[in-house]
Amino acid sequence: MDDDYEVTENSKYRDIKVLAERGNLFLDNGNIVYWTMPVNSFLCFDEVYLLTYLFDGQIQKYYYDLHGVEYEKYSVQKNLKGRYELIQYMSVGHWFLKKLNYFLIVSNLHQKLFSTKYMVL
Repeated sequence: MDDDYEVTENSKYRDIKVLAERGNLFLDNGNIVYWTMPVNSFLCFDEVYLLTYLFDGQIQKYYYDLHGVEYEKYSVQKNLKGRYELIQYMSVGHWFLKKLNYFLIVSNLHQKLFSTKYMVL
C-alpha cells in the first residue's frame, strides 16, 4: 500500500499514516478527520479513576459512549475525619436539593431558637 500512495520515510503524509495505523484518527461522516486518544489507552487497565466536574456534559463522556466503554460514576465527599471518600453518585440537582434541605433545617432550627419572646444569655 505504501508504494501505491508513495508514503515513504520522508513523505509529508507519513505522520497521518502512522496516526491512522495507531487508531488515533476518527473519520466523521466521511468528511472530517479528528485526532482522538486511542480508546485502548483506557481499556488496557483493570480500573481507571478519573476525577472531573460535570461529567455528563463533557465530550469525554460521549467519547466513552461512542466506543462502548463502561463506567460508573461516584461523587466525592469529605468525611468527618477530613478525608475525602467516594460515595454514591449525586447529580448536581440532587446535591443542590440536599444542600437546600440542610439550609431549611438549619433555618427552621434558627427560627425555633430565636422566635421566643425572651432570651436567656
